[in-house]
Amino acid sequence: MSFYDEMAALAVEMLEEFGGDAHLIRSAPESARFDKATGRPLRAPQPTSTPVRAVVGPQEVTADDGRKDTRTIATLLVEPLRGDKLVMGSQTWVVGDVQRIAPIGTPIVFFAEVA
Repeated sequence: MSFYDEMAALAVEMLEEFGGDAHLIRSAPESARFDKATGRPLRAPQPTSTPVRAVVGPQEVTADDGRKDTRTIATLLVEPLRGDKLVMGSQTWVVGDVQRIAPIGTPIVFFAEVA
């Protein structure tokens, strides 16, 4: 088993043990699409919901100017996009910046700043 395989398995194990059930909701694009032949609007795509395991908590990060700051970070195995919503129980967060941890180019885990 390679180092990458061990780390990926460890990330899954940690989220299974310490994470909670959540849903990652990806909103449909705002822009309307039209049928070129008729000029009528096409049916708008619906938001999608993906079940995930996640851990949300405070984490100290270093800002671009070198200052230390505490932000709320969600740890996920599924890549969120900026603007997605993370729903965990009755709490809803909006995803901001996303950091991908990918030691050899294949992502293991994602850290998303949420608000």
